[in-house]
Amino acid sequence: MGLGLGLTGLTLGVEGGVQYQNRHLLGNRVTSVADIAAFDAWLGAPSDIILQFCETGAGSSTWSQNVSIVQQIAIDYAGINKRWEWAIPLSSTTQAMSQTNAGTHDASILQMLRDIAAFDKSDVILLRLGWEWNYLSAFPWSATASAGAKQDYYDAFRRVAGLIRSVSSRFKIQWVGAPQQTDYLGTLVNPALYYPGNDVVDIIG
Repeated sequence: MGLGLGLTGLTLGVEGGVQYQNRHLLGNRVTSVADIAAFDAWLGAPSDIILQFCETGAGSSTWSQNVSIVQQIAIDYAGINKRWEWAIPLSSTTQAMSQTNAGTHDASILQMLRDIAAFDKSDVILLRLGWEWNYLSAFPWSATASAGAKQDYYDAFRRVAGLIRSVSSRFKIQWVGAPQQTDYLGTLVNPALYYPGNDVVDIIG
C-alpha cells in the first residue's frame, strides 16, 4: 500500500459521482481488495481515492499486457464503490514512444480506455498520463533521457490524450512530474518547457 495526498476539489459521492469540495483527497495505492480494507481500518475512515497502475515493472509490460491488467482490475475490484485514479503509460521498455506516436498501439490503448470507462462509473475519471516524465531513467517515457526524448514525450502525450478525448468526456487528464530533476546533461529541468498544452491537460500535479 502507499499513502498519498492530492487533487484538491474532488470527493466521492454516494453513487461514485463527484462534487466540488475545497479540500485534498486522501488516497492509497493498492494491489488487492484486502489492501483497501486494511488502509481504511488504519485510517479509521473510508479512503477518498484508490490509485491503480495500468502497467507493471516501471513500464516493462507491453501494451497488450496492459489491456489484460486493466481487465483484471475490473474483475478483482468489481463492486467496490470508490473514486479511482488510473495511471496510464506512454510506452514500454520494448515498445518505444516512437511506436506510440506512429499509432502502432492505438487499438490496445483504446481498449484500455474503453474498459476503464465501462468499469469506473464516476462522473469524472482521473487519468495520470505518462507520470513522472522528468525522471532521467525511471520510466521508458522519460522526456529528459536524451536530446530527442523531449519531442518524443510531447508527441506521445498529445497522441494518447487525443485517444482519451475520443473515448469519454468523463476522462480528466493529469500531468504529473517529480520535483527537482535533472536531464541527461545534468541541467535542472524546467517543467514549463515540457508542458504538453492546455488542450490536453486538465489537472497539474
